[in-house]
Parts: sequence; structure tokens; C-alpha cells
Amino acid sequence: MQSAAARAPAPIRRLYRQHGQLLHLNGDAFVAKMKALQGHVVLINKWASWCAPCRREFTLLRRAAARYGDRVAFLGLNAADKAQNARRFLKTNPTIYPHVQDPDEQIAGAFQAGGVFPQTILVDATGDVTAIKAGEFTTDRQVDQFLRPHLTQNR
Repeated sequence: MQSAAARAPAPIRRLYRQHGQLLHLNGDAFVAKMKALQGHVVLINKWASWCAPCRREFTLLRRAAARYGDRVAFLGLNAADKAQNARRFLKTNPTIYPHVQDPDEQIAGAFQAGGVFPQTILVDATGDVTAIKAGEFTTDRQVDQFLRPHLTQNR
């Protein structure tokens, strides 16, 4: 059975080649990464290794990426965290998608997603934020209900 990452369109496959990595991108590099994903829905999950709700929801998002990763680009946003702690967490909790380090929450702030952990941001195929969920997903069904209305937007 082919993985979601292998079935994904080329821009999402390119993103997933960096799976499990903690990327250090400045604002311009992050904008370029998002532009490369235009035409596709992007789910950005803001998390930190010290955040218990983030750690609990991580498994749900890993499963969601396995289910939807061929139609939605998943991207982690590790905020207000130390890089070594985030890397240690990612080593024991691998994902098919990469994570961007955002120690000062500058990227999260640009999405109006500062402060609360975890937060999940949904960006539509045109690059507009269409949904933000503050707080933890506790069931696969909640993640599905958050994503499904936006799945027809990919070009």
C-alpha cells in the first residue's frame, strides 16, 4: 500500500522529503515554503515539547497525516521551545512532515496564533487562513471534522 506522502502531488512530496526535520527558516524562507504550497490546503500545527496537550494530540495529527497527507500539506510549527528538546521529541515521535522552529512565535504571530498551545491553522489553496483551532484535538473525529470541509479546495 502506497503511503500518503508517496501519493501526494509534487509540491507536497517535496515538503515531505524533509519529514521529521526541525527546519530553521527565517520569515522570508517560510513565506517561500508557503508559496510553493499554493494550490493546496496546508495544516500548520503549533506545538512545543513541554506542552502536555501538544504531546497528546501529536499522535492524532500523525494519523491524520497518514489519512490526508496526499491531499493536505501538513507542517509542524515548534514554538517557544528549545531546538534540542524539539529534536529529542521528534526523534521518538516521527512524522511524515517537517517542522519549522519558531522560538519567538514570530511565524505563529503572523497567523494570529500566538500564546495558546496547541493551535492548528488551516490555510486554503489560495494562501488565506480559513480556520484556527485553539487547543487540543482529543479524537480523530475532531481532526476529520476540522479538515473535511476544506478538502475540495486543492487545485
